[in-house]
Amino acid sequence: MNATSKSTMQNLSVSLKKMLLSEDFDRITISDLVKAAGYNRKTFYYHFDSMNSLLEWCIKDDTEEFLTSYDIDKGFSKILGFVMDYLEQNAKLLKSASQTVGSGVIHRSIYRMLYPAVMNEILNKKENKQYDREYLDFLGDFYTEAIAGILQKWLEKPELRNRRLIAENLKLLF
Repeated sequence: MNATSKSTMQNLSVSLKKMLLSEDFDRITISDLVKAAGYNRKTFYYHFDSMNSLLEWCIKDDTEEFLTSYDIDKGFSKILGFVMDYLEQNAKLLKSASQTVGSGVIHRSIYRMLYPAVMNEILNKKENKQYDREYLDFLGDFYTEAIAGILQKWLEKPELRNRRLIAENLKLLF
């Protein structure tokens, strides 16, 4: 993908996120989106098949941006805080994605954001040095899947949003 295409896709993503602040996803049309972004429908369809594909791309792009922007050595608690910030700030986008393209997209995104930090914690624990890498990889996958599920549930059910409690409980793992 060239820089111009990436820039156009990011601009469409930004416009979609802005529109989601005041409208539900299913009420946003491609015409409204391209008008707000300063493009035409042809440009939209050059990059995306549908609004759903744009929505899915937004989440994947955010995930990649997240992974390139954080320092794994900050520790699990800090990374968890960054992920929770992202989830809160993008709740409407993520809920829309969950309803239209499936919750698996959200789960995979959270998993990808957290896995490096979880593995870093596991590999740096002295007591884990006795185990082989295959077992440690299993632990990393197990913990990350569980945490991603908890955070996805936290995102989908606002009444469960006790951020401090979730963070404290998850800190106990490491």
